[in-house]
Amino acid sequence: MSGGAIVEALDREGLLCPLEGGLVRVPHLVRGRLVAPPAIGADEARAALAAAGPGATYARVAAREGRAGAQVLRETLVDRATMRARADGVSGFWPSLKPRAVTEASVDSVIAG
Repeated sequence: MSGGAIVEALDREGLLCPLEGGLVRVPHLVRGRLVAPPAIGADEARAALAAAGPGATYARVAAREGRAGAQVLRETLVDRATMRARADGVSGFWPSLKPRAVTEASVDSVIAG
């Protein structure tokens, strides 16, 4: 697959590009396949961060019927001219995964591929 085809596929799925409200959907690479986060809105992501407390940079969005949960991380952006934090920022969100989904049970399974 060419680099252009990869970019087109990511764009088509709404991954790794800014969405409404400064959100970026970031997939996990799990055993050779991309696992995309669920579609959540900017309001829900902001509400999860607000519920986590003042200055929180990490929150979980609970799963609900028909939709998996997600993790939200807020990143402060720095104005290079002033070297001060900007008022805006970017929030990325990832799928919530069970630890067993991203780890191997044994060395033999890693060696076997």
